[in-house]
Amino acid sequence: MDNLMDQARAQRGAQGPADGGQFNAPDWKQYTPPELRDPVERIVAAGAKLMYSPELREELQQAVQSDAPVDQKLADNVVGLLLTLDQKSQGGLPVAALFPAGLGLLGEAAQVLSSRTAGHPRRFQQRGSTHVRRRRQEVGRQ
Repeated sequence: MDNLMDQARAQRGAQGPADGGQFNAPDWKQYTPPELRDPVERIVAAGAKLMYSPELREELQQAVQSDAPVDQKLADNVVGLLLTLDQKSQGGLPVAALFPAGLGLLGEAAQVLSSRTAGHPRRFQQRGSTHVRRRRQEVGRQ
């Protein structure tokens, strides 16, 4: 089996740039063995539910408005989210599921960030808020 990073780089190169600056979330399922899909889906759902929760709304806005480079902003906040989930879970999260779950949550966080920072700030803040409300509703159904 080829190195997963090489596979991801090859796929990214084949896709080319996203149309219209729209972000395409990575497909974590492609790199996840079948026996880990259920735990990863649960971690991603719990992470998204926590990320879009009213309790973290202010932290989410601070993260989006931070002056840190985008890659650092995403990495720090997704790792913090995974650590929070690990602390809240009884017995911790399955170690083998952390990478694919992190990839899924990274996609969620990047979508939030791109919807709130592209174009005119005021217009996209409103659109970002709509995105957050819509994702909260979707996550609540899972």
